[in-house]
Amino acid sequence: MNLSIENTKQNSSDKSLNPAYRDIAIILLIAIFIYLPFLGSLEWSGNESLRVIVSKEIVETNSWIITTLHGKPYFIKPPLFNWLIASCGNLFGTINEWTSRLPSAAAMVFTGLAVYFLSGQALSRSGRFFAALATLSMTGLIKKARTAEIDSLFIFFVT
Repeated sequence: MNLSIENTKQNSSDKSLNPAYRDIAIILLIAIFIYLPFLGSLEWSGNESLRVIVSKEIVETNSWIITTLHGKPYFIKPPLFNWLIASCGNLFGTINEWTSRLPSAAAMVFTGLAVYFLSGQALSRSGRFFAALATLSMTGLIKKARTAEIDSLFIFFVT
């Protein structure tokens, strides 16, 4: 009797973490390693400054419904991405290169996780894991995730 209780305890301690949880943890660690370190290393370029100006005006005026650019209503792009930048600015206390690009990086991380979870019926667990890692490591997506542009958010919603 005592021997069977010890075997049961040993078997329960030998069980490892659920493979899906392990996959998710690895995906998140790799995504953090790829996307977060260099977010603030480059100055804003292209249309990034437009997103930042609109987001700073959201924070300054506390006008979250009607976004403005230099005090005039700005309806050219949907406001969700500007809201995300403004939220990061509020969370971290400032809108800089790092905080303005954080929503793009987060959108790419969520894209990788979406690939993992949404391909469950078509791929095996290892196939889903590889597809998520392949998505996260695409050069074009890495470049998009390191900009304060709405492209990463669009890619996430399309995925």
